[in-house]
Amino acid sequence: MNKVTLHGFHDPSLPEMNDKTIQELNYQAAKDLAARSYSGSIFYLLGMLISLPLSTILIDAKLFTYSAIFLLCSSLISRLYFTYSIKKLRHINLDNCKWYLSLSILLALFIWGIYLAMNIYLYGLNVVTMGIFALTIGFAGGISFSLYNWKNLPIAGVILLFLPVFILIAINWESYSAISYLIGISMYIYYFIFQITRSHNRYWSGLYKAKLLEIKSKELSFAKNKAEDLQHQAEEANKSKSEFLANMSHELRTPMHGILSFANIGVEMIDTASKEKLALYFSNIQISGDRLLALINDLLDTSKFEAGKMEVSPIESDLISLLNNCQLEQSQRVENLQLSFEVNAQKETMIGFFDPIRIGQVITNLLSNAIKFSPKGGKILVEMRYGEADEIQFSIHDQGVGIPNEELEVIFDPFIQSSKTKTGAGGTGLGLAISRQIINIHHGKIWAENTPHGGAIINFTLPSKKDKPYF
Repeated sequence: MNKVTLHGFHDPSLPEMNDKTIQELNYQAAKDLAARSYSGSIFYLLGMLISLPLSTILIDAKLFTYSAIFLLCSSLISRLYFTYSIKKLRHINLDNCKWYLSLSILLALFIWGIYLAMNIYLYGLNVVTMGIFALTIGFAGGISFSLYNWKNLPIAGVILLFLPVFILIAINWESYSAISYLIGISMYIYYFIFQITRSHNRYWSGLYKAKLLEIKSKELSFAKNKAEDLQHQAEEANKSKSEFLANMSHELRTPMHGILSFANIGVEMIDTASKEKLALYFSNIQISGDRLLALINDLLDTSKFEAGKMEVSPIESDLISLLNNCQLEQSQRVENLQLSFEVNAQKETMIGFFDPIRIGQVITNLLSNAIKFSPKGGKILVEMRYGEADEIQFSIHDQGVGIPNEELEVIFDPFIQSSKTKTGAGGTGLGLAISRQIINIHHGKIWAENTPHGGAIINFTLPSKKDKPYF
């Protein structure tokens, strides 16, 4: 059940809205009412000023008349202020504005009703009082067609407008054709209440349905945008997988071709080739086999991560020793490219809590990329330091072409390679994706950034202590 109501409107056939949406409808209704009734009190004041010269009430009831004029002026000023406040939403508390606006409107109507009753009491039903009575009926119609948003307000206003006359006629039963007047006034009141109720229901039904359409339109727009985003993501994933398959077929074919080629040559020349030649053939077969095995391992690791079956065995380990082992495996490539290799560590041993096999896989991937993208004679820098949150930060700098800023996040997605490194560098686009999965399992972070003078930096963090269940 909603705590916020729509001034008595309720249609069981319409779906319910939340309190926030209903509050928005109340604001809209208040602004509509304020726009329609902005200067209503002016007509009561003008009606009084026009009728005053036509009678002697200013002489016969001087205090009452001036008091009525003063109260109507006060009501007018108050009404102008609060309708303006609601229109401009200057007040956060709408209920207070509604209360004071309603009070000023009802005051003006009641003063006018007393003014009519006073004229009838003093002068009877002459031409002037009948004119004032006609204005009263007009005012009742005006509030019926301008204040119906807040149903109780115009109903109370109509009753207050005719109440003084009703009481006057009831008191002076023998002075007038009382029964006919009372029935007539009652019929007027009933008619105006009927019109107010009908207009009220029509207004709120229309406003409610318009809001429902607006909500549905926003939902459809959101769903459309979501569908377009999903379609775009699917197209990008399709494109990435197509590129991956094309790249993977090349990556698998190359070592396989090397294995078969050198194996065929060895078979054909086994009787004539020297031991050195055969050793070279077997060495090339081993290199190609290792490369093929690495590719297959990447694919298997990726499938394990996607299935949530990757397991790690964290122990207390030295990150520097692990780096040295990984560097030794890559030493021949470093030497061939005449690269310099520098390690800058905060301490001689950087002890952390991690799986050395899996983190070794990450470091090997990052070293391999740094070597692959560094120019001949370039420099690779590795930095290690302890962070503030019981963690070790590992950073590897290269002097390659760098990574476009818009790709610093996506290069860690499966099958994605930087647009600057796609061509000519080789690779499947799985190394960084696997590295991110391994770091995530260790509750660490991995990210990329560019250096001001070119080249990229890949950073990752690892826990330095087992002071909470990391796995």
